[in-house]
Amino acid sequence: MADDVDFVTVATTYLHGRPDFETFHVRLLSGRFKEAMITALQTTVRFLRPDIAVVHWSWKIEGDKNFDGVRRPEPRYGMMTMVAEKRSGTWLVVVAQNTNAILAYRPNYKH
Repeated sequence: MADDVDFVTVATTYLHGRPDFETFHVRLLSGRFKEAMITALQTTVRFLRPDIAVVHWSWKIEGDKNFDGVRRPEPRYGMMTMVAEKRSGTWLVVVAQNTNAILAYRPNYKH
């Protein structure tokens, strides 16, 4: 993550900067998501320029808990969209949006 990252969570929480991102995710990953397993399903990369890329990756998560602490019985699916920029030879995420899938997951869907 870039120091100046802009990140929007699946719950539409807007995080600005690496410190906000880290604070939010440390709390989340040590709580409701401590026992969760996330699996990347499909990843695509589109280069807008040699130093700017858009990354889409679909995901499946299992073992996370609801706000009341009860483990979710079914996996959730979603899509992360990230803009990555190559800075001083290193790829960093500068913008990201994470989204829960509302409709049933369709792994073979092609647009």
